[in-house]
Amino acid sequence: MQLRVAIPWILLSLTAACGTRPNPSASCASDGVCSDHDFPFCDRDGAITGVPGSCVAISCVAGEFGGCQGADELVCNAVGTTYDPVACSSGLCVEGSGCAACIAGVKTCTDQNTLQTCDANGSATNMSCSIGCVSDGEPHCKEIVPSNGVGIYEGMLSAPDDVTLSDGLLDLRVSTFTPSGGGSDRIIQSFDVGAANGGSPMRVIVARNFDLSNITIVDGDTTNQMFTLGGGIGRAVVFLATDTISITGEVRIISGAVNATGCSGTNGLAISLSSSAFAIAGGGGGGHATDGADGGTVPDAVLGGAHGTANGGSNLIPLRGGCPGGAVFAPDGTFGGHGGGAIQLTAHNKISVSAAIVADGTPTSSGAVARSGGGGGGGILLESISVVLGPSGALSTRGGGGLSGDSRATPSSLDGFAQPGGDCAVDAVHCGAGGAGAAGGVSAKAGKNTEVPSDSKTYAAGGGGGGLGQIRINTPTGTFDKTGSTIIAGSLSTGICEAR
Repeated sequence: MQLRVAIPWILLSLTAACGTRPNPSASCASDGVCSDHDFPFCDRDGAITGVPGSCVAISCVAGEFGGCQGADELVCNAVGTTYDPVACSSGLCVEGSGCAACIAGVKTCTDQNTLQTCDANGSATNMSCSIGCVSDGEPHCKEIVPSNGVGIYEGMLSAPDDVTLSDGLLDLRVSTFTPSGGGSDRIIQSFDVGAANGGSPMRVIVARNFDLSNITIVDGDTTNQMFTLGGGIGRAVVFLATDTISITGEVRIISGAVNATGCSGTNGLAISLSSSAFAIAGGGGGGHATDGADGGTVPDAVLGGAHGTANGGSNLIPLRGGCPGGAVFAPDGTFGGHGGGAIQLTAHNKISVSAAIVADGTPTSSGAVARSGGGGGGGILLESISVVLGPSGALSTRGGGGLSGDSRATPSSLDGFAQPGGDCAVDAVHCGAGGAGAAGGVSAKAGKNTEVPSDSKTYAAGGGGGGLGQIRINTPTGTFDKTGSTIIAGSLSTGICEAR
């Protein structure tokens, strides 16, 4: 429809063309009423004639848009003799087009999954809401609520940057990233958060998008990665993305383990057999999602350390890793295997994993050399609207293998199978092999016993394997995507994201 507008100084030349005829002797400026039925339309603001307050005879096409009068749309009546004002429900009439589709500056949920945003000109833009539109308060698309209370840190950065960490070491103690190929340390903006009861302290890093590839995550120097009597506990890490997280190379976390009574493996006993020989039992394996395994014994001499029992919730609230294995009170070592670390990845739109995230328990902590039980597997928490595990993706929270009686470990590959216990280099009479750690569907194995001491040599049993760690994946539907070749080596559970 066509807007008909007359400019005052050319009014006489346009009124005939526009089909309008003003009454020069009548005005409706004071009350908005035209009493002469031959000139029935009051052009209050001059939208039609260009002269505010004019009484006008109209000749128009029924239903035709004639212009805007304030927040009203002027529409030609059924017989084409006047314009009727029609109130715009949006409260905005736009010259040339009529009533705006929406109220300027207002957001509305037009249905359960669509958020409409109206600009200053009354033009509507629709956004599809992946997990629903919320009408309460200011309408908005639902967003997931990050676990462990870390969502508050999103609002502390007005416009988070994209963060890429590739080929280096992330130190949570001071929040620096050191490239493995050399170069200056890089400060990573983050928030240091105290531990919840039963959990690990956390370092929270916020970005719009994360790309993580070939990084190792620790808490301080290597001495802070081991457990002494009384326990030490390292920070867990949280990567919190307002958009996406991509794992394009291995991410290994060795911080965030806990030392909890009952969950940590206990130390094996050691006694002297002679001035130069000992009877040494293996330490028990640490627990987490499942029990660790007992340390091996030296029959008729000393008992192995007891295994750590399952501890902590499957939802990884609070966020935490595995428990350490026990060691031996002996001159050659006091530290057990390190529990796997803890990592939380929360992205509001998508997490894609095309490489390994590793939070396995280990046979030893730094400095541990003697018959240690393996550490319990750690914790991996993923939550997003979409979680996709690619063909080369892996999530691993296996228990650590126990050391052999002669303090040897067996290398393990990232294949989803159990981490083996250490093999003895000496005979099985005097040395017990370490027990394998737990893997998917496989319990931790106890350390091997020695024979009953019968000579003046040292007899040393193997350490027990560590229990399996937790893997948790939260999405709005409780489901995620993976391929047949994706490795998941941990106690997997799924949940529904909290959303609001």
